[in-house]
Amino acid sequence: MFQFRSKLVHSNQLAGRTMGHQTLSLNEGNLIGEEQDVWLEQQSPLSNKWIKVVLIFGFTDDLSACRELVQLYKPIDALPYRCTAAN
Repeated sequence: MFQFRSKLVHSNQLAGRTMGHQTLSLNEGNLIGEEQDVWLEQQSPLSNKWIKVVLIFGFTDDLSACRELVQLYKPIDALPYRCTAAN
C-alpha cells in the first residue's frame, strides 16, 4: 500500500486556488519526478462532468497510487472516480 502524505495536492491549492483548465495548465509540460503525474477526478452527479480533485505526483508509480486511492474511496463515496494524465 502506498503512503499518502504530502504528495497529494488538492486542485484548489494550486495556482492561488484556481480551478479547472487554469489549474491543468500549471501542470502541462511540468513533470514532477520521473513518472507521469496523475489527476484523481470525480464525476459530478449534477453535470456528469469530470472534476479534478487531487494531483498525485512524486510516487514511483503515480498511476498505481491514484488507482489505489480510487479503491480507498469506493466504500465511502458512491460517485465514480478515475485517474487521468496531468501532463
